[in-house]
Amino acid sequence: MNIDLQELLTETWNRFSKSENLVPLLIAALIVLVGGGLTLGILMAPLMVGYIRMCRRVIDGETIEPGQVTEGFSQFARAFVLGLILVVGMIVTACTMVGPLILAFIAMFAFHVIAFDDEIGAIDAIKRSLEIVKANMGPCILVFLIGGVINSVLSGTFVLGIPAFGFVMLMNTILFERLDAATSSAAPQPA
Repeated sequence: MNIDLQELLTETWNRFSKSENLVPLLIAALIVLVGGGLTLGILMAPLMVGYIRMCRRVIDGETIEPGQVTEGFSQFARAFVLGLILVVGMIVTACTMVGPLILAFIAMFAFHVIAFDDEIGAIDAIKRSLEIVKANMGPCILVFLIGGVINSVLSGTFVLGIPAFGFVMLMNTILFERLDAATSSAAPQPA
């Protein structure tokens, strides 16, 4: 699928900076980052699932509240297992320098899959993410690199890391919505 990168960035910015979205997204991002950090990462994955669900509400034009970030706890076990698999995978591949980046790229939509599919497990979420990434390599590489640059530049201070996290998560959710719909419609239907 061909993605207009400028349109994606513009749409993300317009939705992120909209006054009724900005404060709840920033507060929820703070909750994810602080809550995940203070619990040594135990709550990071379910909070990310809740944040992704908030991003979908923004895309759908719904009203959001910072407390909605905790809705990811309904998927605690699956989100935690996914996070654990990814952390272990990154530790194991860390000796290669690019291994963690490749794993992060392959799994860039795994938490989105967990957030929006109540039936899928952690391994299948990674497989589904890989399927979407493989089918849309160009747009995924560009968005992954842009997200990495935004996070690298702005996360030098914790204060700027909060909006960077929120913007990148919203951008990835918008991209996921588009690519998942396109990949699902292009998949062969069972007879």
